[in-house]
Amino acid sequence: MKKLLSLVLSFALLLLPACGEENFPTASEEKEINTKFGVIKEAIPDFEVSQIPETDLFVFEENGLYGYKNSVGEIIIPAEYNVANGFYNGFASVRKDYNIDGVEFVDWKSVNYKGELLDFSVYEYDENIGLWHAQEKEGKYGYVNAEGREIVPIIYDTFAYKYGTGYVSALKENEITEMDLKEGVIKRYEPFDESKSYDEVIDAKDYDLLVCNNMFLVNGERDSCGYEFPFNASLDLTWDIYRDGNKADSTKLNLMTGPYDGVYYLGKDGEAAFDFAVPSFKNPYPTPAAKDANTEKYKGIMDSYLKERGISKTPRTVDNIITGNFLSEDKTSAVIGFRVTDEFMNERWDISWDEKTYKENEAAFFWAMLLVPDVNDLETYEVLDDTVSIQVDAVMYPRVKLMTVADVSNEEGFDVVGLVSMYEGWDTYIKHLPKR
Repeated sequence: MKKLLSLVLSFALLLLPACGEENFPTASEEKEINTKFGVIKEAIPDFEVSQIPETDLFVFEENGLYGYKNSVGEIIIPAEYNVANGFYNGFASVRKDYNIDGVEFVDWKSVNYKGELLDFSVYEYDENIGLWHAQEKEGKYGYVNAEGREIVPIIYDTFAYKYGTGYVSALKENEITEMDLKEGVIKRYEPFDESKSYDEVIDAKDYDLLVCNNMFLVNGERDSCGYEFPFNASLDLTWDIYRDGNKADSTKLNLMTGPYDGVYYLGKDGEAAFDFAVPSFKNPYPTPAAKDANTEKYKGIMDSYLKERGISKTPRTVDNIITGNFLSEDKTSAVIGFRVTDEFMNERWDISWDEKTYKENEAAFFWAMLLVPDVNDLETYEVLDDTVSIQVDAVMYPRVKLMTVADVSNEEGFDVVGLVSMYEGWDTYIKHLPKR
């Protein structure tokens, strides 16, 4: 009995992760989930597009104020505006200044080619769809035709669109309306029902869907308007959230707006940031992966990289070291993500280094992703990606932080996933590791 117990304990110890490693989840049974969506197209009422019209209206001045006359000298709009601009792409604009109790106010209006005043601003013509972007005084957006008639009501908080396609996602009170303005339709999405007929049917399994750093990626490319895969369908999916390599939750995601107008994100309001999220029908860890906290083990490799780049005296910080069978089933590989310390960057923020200073100091601003094909051979490594710069520029020098290595694409094998930090904003870094 003691011998049997000893064998059981020995086998159990073999299954434990090595010291300093934190195992990520492994494959589980795929769930039966309805991944299809029916597309219902609704015609936009009184939809009409326009070419840029010609006009014979011209600005004239009288007593320091401005208005518009036609080509035969008839006054179409009296000279009662402080500013009157010439026509551009079919519209002009006028401004009237007010002083109420010592407070200055201005009022802008647009003018169409007929000389009719419009109580909103028309500011861009999209030749691909034959409509103009418009914005009213409260900041709401819509689309108008050449006469200024509202084709898409000016009621939306913001637009996100892919230029040249006619595809628009209009946000109002956190609800998305998705439109194809080349077809003149609103597109609605609902879970597929076999008893119904649809204009189109899409299947989420046909797409490589990923949310990373709150950005929505479709087939490896960022999609900020839902053009490649509709936001309303993605909001109806259940997503598995991974944080620090572990599955933290299975949940619906929320639509989020970011620091820039016309860019939408997906996330979980009120919760800490997560590494990434994939639809719950996808398993990002088909084979085990682990986070290795033993950075000292890989010190020689990082030293070799810095020496090879001529920057061996640069202070460094390790973001993550992820191990797993990324390249083949019979070898454990490691991906090392490390970079210059923030302290080093901050100390030299306003210093312009020339080539001579860089060589004398053997230091620079850098980030690197290294691949160790076999952790049993710590003499061999490959540079997956890196940037070395002697000029710290917040805009021109983005830093990439390794977050995880997981199967987040439809390509066979694993993907290196990172966070790109820039002066104003962020992005997602993904590099595929094909099987060897």
